[in-house]
Amino acid sequence: MKGNKLERQFLIYREKNIRTLNSFLILTTVLGIFGTLSYAIIPGQASANSSESNIYISLLSSLGVISALILIYERGFRKIYMIYFLVIVALFSIQGYHRYRVLLPAVFILNYYLKLNKLKFPPVKYLFIGFILLIFSFPLKEIGNKIQAKESINLIKIGENSVDELMKGKSGDLSFLEQSAAMIGSMDAIHKVFYGDTYLPILFFWIPKAMWEEKPKLNQWQYDISTEGRDYGQMGQVSLLSGESYANFLYFGAFVIPFLIARFYSYLYYSYRNINVKHRGFLLLLLFNMILFQVWRDGFISLIVFPIVNYLPIVILFFIKNPKTMKILINCSNLKIGGGLQVAHSFISKIKEFDVHSFTIVYINYIKQAIRLFRLSKKM
Repeated sequence: MKGNKLERQFLIYREKNIRTLNSFLILTTVLGIFGTLSYAIIPGQASANSSESNIYISLLSSLGVISALILIYERGFRKIYMIYFLVIVALFSIQGYHRYRVLLPAVFILNYYLKLNKLKFPPVKYLFIGFILLIFSFPLKEIGNKIQAKESINLIKIGENSVDELMKGKSGDLSFLEQSAAMIGSMDAIHKVFYGDTYLPILFFWIPKAMWEEKPKLNQWQYDISTEGRDYGQMGQVSLLSGESYANFLYFGAFVIPFLIARFYSYLYYSYRNINVKHRGFLLLLLFNMILFQVWRDGFISLIVFPIVNYLPIVILFFIKNPKTMKILINCSNLKIGGGLQVAHSFISKIKEFDVHSFTIVYINYIKQAIRLFRLSKKM
């Protein structure tokens, strides 16, 4: 399997582009601090700028938490980086807008922590903390708006109401199925099928609004099926992956597209789950695991747009990272008879699995036949 092969190849990982990597860390941290001070230090300011529909402002305002993620990933769970991360997350928590900027980075950190500590499940103390955060994540917008309005906040009462709504199924944040079903019903009522048109914004979402005032919205198809009293696009209703797929190819899409995305995630997981944490393959796995909920919530378009718009620095880091190739000399010139010759045969047959490194083999005729037999790569 590819995953097992990569695990063996990068058991020892050395970064090749150290200078470029360090420069990138400094740049993203500086821009992250600037973006946080410019758009997130004042409660509500990030929300106001998000209404401008400018992906560049959106990226800059998110750079703070992204730079914290990159620092923790590259430099470890040091106290100064964790404080930096928690401060920025706290600032976004009181914005009353875009909870994903708080919740998704927490998923990234948790997955990275589990991998570093070789755990499959978080310790009990972190489960308790996670439960508390989950309870308060639902009314997070309400808490942020109260802070902006300088109103008194009773966290105990808010927490109790959140738990009560969750237990009774009354939480508006859990009405995904109802929202998706409403949009599917509207499509069926007007006999509208998009046949892939919902994916077209992927081609031009990066164009600034100032250059193209009539640029379609990312969820333009929701505006197209809106009716009086049901303005899905304006309300930003949740379509779910199945709903978006149905909008394009009806029942065929509702089954096939989620299946293909699931296969993509399965490929990522089994390819990179056991690889060295510093390898860019594992970074890619962390990135797509982080946005998995968003893909399920908003559809295939989030699989492409979310990494590029909201987590572009992580994508850039993926291309910067490059393992350092080792040049290894294997001297078999003194082997003629006995067990040493058999060990050499066996060893040479296995090193072809480590084709990321460059091997030079010094041998005599006793080993020449083995080398021909194993058909070693050009790097050997």
